[in-house]
Amino acid sequence: MSATVKKDLPEAREVCPSTARRLLAEGALLVDVREAEEVVRLAFAECG
Repeated sequence: MSATVKKDLPEAREVCPSTARRLLAEGALLVDVREAEEVVRLAFAECG
């Protein structure tokens, strides 16, 4: 049985597109919480 590990994480924040690209390149995780209809209107371009 595995033990549960609790870790304090930094508060989520909004960032501009250029900062988002830099953070993603550094290994950040992007969590898209938009509804499906919102994604249809404006999808993210592939990064990398």
